[in-house]
Amino acid sequence: MGRTASPFRSDIEALRSEIRELQQELAGVNKEIEIHQRSVAQIQMRREYLQDLIQVKTRMVSRYSRVGAARVPRVRRLGRPRKARRVGRAARQVRLARRLRPVAGIAGKLASLSVTDATEQILSTAGKPVHLRELVAQLIAGGKTIRAKKPEVSVRNAIAKDKRFLNTGRNNWTLA
Repeated sequence: MGRTASPFRSDIEALRSEIRELQQELAGVNKEIEIHQRSVAQIQMRREYLQDLIQVKTRMVSRYSRVGAARVPRVRRLGRPRKARRVGRAARQVRLARRLRPVAGIAGKLASLSVTDATEQILSTAGKPVHLRELVAQLIAGGKTIRAKKPEVSVRNAIAKDKRFLNTGRNNWTLA
């Protein structure tokens, strides 16, 4: 018994080809959905970031309105690294000068002297070993300007060469 040709054979083949076309179209639609889901996820991440930023700024406004601050500090956006702020020579000297008050009797008299002569004045007035940082602070407070990035290194180099000064250890200096 042989198979007889089905009267619907052509209709079945047409339906199968339509199914293949629909499957291809469905695969294309699925790809589009995947692409759009990625972009929707990116947009949602951006939305969450902006909501967080709004919350931070709202908290700042409420905090500073309670305190009554005249100026609200600016919030930097996330992701940007802050630049390190360099302290200038003048600011560094002012900070050093504020550490100690000048030794009595020499305030303002050190400006016209050399670093070594001014150091000798400070050490003779102190009468005991003085740490290098205190020496530099006394020099600056006494009106002596030291034009160096690191004034302590400059003063140490100057007094180490001079025979009038003696290092008693750990950067404590006295008259020889």
